[in-house]
Amino acid sequence: MSNYRFSFNADDKSINIPIQINFDMEGRDDAIDILQNQIKEEVLNPISDFELTRFSHATWDVDTTKTEINYKFNFYNSQGQTDFLNNPPNINQWLDDYQNAGFLDEEIYYFANSFKKSFFKLDFYDRNTTENQKILFSVVLPTQQGLKEPGILFANPNLQVLVKKPLMVLDSIGADKEGFFLYWLKNQTYLSQTEMYMSCKFYNAKKGQFVRMMNTPQSNFVGPNVYDFNKSQYFYYKVFIDYTNYEYSVYREVPSGQSNFIYVRVGEGQTTPINWYEYVNPL
Repeated sequence: MSNYRFSFNADDKSINIPIQINFDMEGRDDAIDILQNQIKEEVLNPISDFELTRFSHATWDVDTTKTEINYKFNFYNSQGQTDFLNNPPNINQWLDDYQNAGFLDEEIYYFANSFKKSFFKLDFYDRNTTENQKILFSVVLPTQQGLKEPGILFANPNLQVLVKKPLMVLDSIGADKEGFFLYWLKNQTYLSQTEMYMSCKFYNAKKGQFVRMMNTPQSNFVGPNVYDFNKSQYFYYKVFIDYTNYEYSVYREVPSGQSNFIYVRVGEGQTTPINWYEYVNPL
């Protein structure tokens, strides 16, 4: 019980008691109105902003003019080797050459359907753990893009020709633009995703199958680790999205010490390309 003290004199005709009284039902109408508005919004399916915008590769040269991004895809040549556990692979068995993927120079030079319909598929995920990751979008890189190297045609071995190789230099200008830009949500209200994880697969139309690729050749592993390694680390590159400048940059996770990692930017030039290596499944 509260005690109140009042002072008055004989001339006072009334007493003002400054105590606020709230009835239990006060404000209930407002709560009902709010609930009704929420239900209306859910039923009417309010519009979410899914507009996409274009993100370009962040500049990396000291004069801030170079924007190209470099991808190097290395295919495995078994050379008759089938057992990694008893016969470890060699780094030289991975090469940026479509011949290692089973294509002849004739097929590459004349853009046979088996080669023309092959492509690289870059998938971007919200995280690098397969148990609970969600795919955000994908980018397709056609085999028609890429630098060239000397090739030999069996029908005319004396003819000097140049054939495509799986080394792509993409930029906003020039011949190879496909895959340079990333198209992602312009508004962060619906989904604020500034970090993504990029994986890679190659669809070989000649064999009719997908081949998964990793950021490190399996020759770097020893014994059972050639198959049993940290998939979240070696199957992905990390992509950072900059909403201020609408740019992106790609990094590789590199071990530092016993349990720490640092991120090293890749793809800036042909000396530090984004390397992908064909993953060889155990037999």
